[in-house]
Amino acid sequence: MSTSLPAAGVDPALLLALEARATTLARDAGALLLEWFRRPQTVEYKSRGHRDPVSEADRKADELLQAGIRRHFPDHGILSEEAPPAIEPEREFLWVLDPLDGTANFVAGCPFYGVSIGVLYRGTPVVGALFVPSPGSAPGQVLHARLGGGAFADDTPLFVSPSERPDPSGLVGIPGSLRHYFRVGRGLARLLGQPRVTGSVAYELALAASGVFQASVLAGARVWDVAGGIVVVREAGGEVLVRKTKPQRWEPLRSFLEPAAAGLPAGGGLRDWRAHLIAGNPSIVAMVARDLRPRSPFRRWLRRLRRRLFSTPAARERTARAPEEERHPPPTAPPGAGQTPLPRSP
Repeated sequence: MSTSLPAAGVDPALLLALEARATTLARDAGALLLEWFRRPQTVEYKSRGHRDPVSEADRKADELLQAGIRRHFPDHGILSEEAPPAIEPEREFLWVLDPLDGTANFVAGCPFYGVSIGVLYRGTPVVGALFVPSPGSAPGQVLHARLGGGAFADDTPLFVSPSERPDPSGLVGIPGSLRHYFRVGRGLARLLGQPRVTGSVAYELALAASGVFQASVLAGARVWDVAGGIVVVREAGGEVLVRKTKPQRWEPLRSFLEPAAAGLPAGGGLRDWRAHLIAGNPSIVAMVARDLRPRSPFRRWLRRLRRRLFSTPAARERTARAPEEERHPPPTAPPGAGQTPLPRSP
């Protein structure tokens, strides 16, 4: 249970009500997605090259979530990945939504996706709910938490991996673009364990919170990718670090409204928030942070240029795609051939 981020000024009864509503909405949106899973549907793309899909299921889930929030909390703000950009309302409470994280997986029939709901109070994550498909539960699971209330998978207490040191045979969430964005020390490379890429940030945070992943490294995450999972990981006994640039260091993510150095660009709103994060067991997260250094944008550009000049045509094509793959890389060797979060005992 987290005690590092007190919900100062928030009525405990309100926090409980927010968690209950977020949990219900996540479950309802998850049920809707299961109905659409592997069904023919219209898919549009937000970027060139068909790299950032939006499905009918995305939009239906978004409509369901927003309608439920407005019905029960009409004075709260809403920020959704799928909603058109608009001036963000200045409200004390803001619901941050990713109605379908892992759309590329979903439309391809791959069951590694999730629904992410986060509630921020003055920029600080205070409630989170994640729906993920689960082979052990036909309707899927909802991982949920509020500050100071512990984390649960449905009604079962949830805990991060108990190991204080990385297990070389354990699983670690790694972005497909890890070495494009980070320099990895030799010691860390030997200790990281078995790397897995799922293609869904919400799904990876669920795996970290449930102890399936020892830790997860998230490159270039957006606010809607992580707002729901941060509280769940912390309340499961874990930690979430964000990479700051001024000064260059990893620190606990306390608020999305911290200065530009913590992911919020100068003059930008939360829709523009973007940062590197590490989530999971606190000791392992700290160990990863000590030996993981982001590459500078110039060095990343230089690295791409060298590869483009001295590699094969196929490799050059892969290099050109690398920046677009940072958020939703294709899934490779998922954990347990489809295993989703399973509750751990303390």
